[in-house]
Amino acid sequence: MKNKKRKKEKQNSFFKEILIELRDSIFFEVAWNILMFIPRMMIRLIRTFGEVVSQNRANGALAEDQSCL
Repeated sequence: MKNKKRKKEKQNSFFKEILIELRDSIFFEVAWNILMFIPRMMIRLIRTFGEVVSQNRANGALAEDQSCL
């Protein structure tokens, strides 16, 4: 008799199990998005620096050509 009560106390209800699963999946999604945010920002930063450098080279070359005139 006591064993049955303990088993019933240890088992969570269906609704509570669903809430626990939902909570765990939300935590996982938030953590995953934070982890994936870092590499995305690094790639964007590298692309931006590459574009800025190429624009500066192009503008610098134009300025040198104009100074010869």
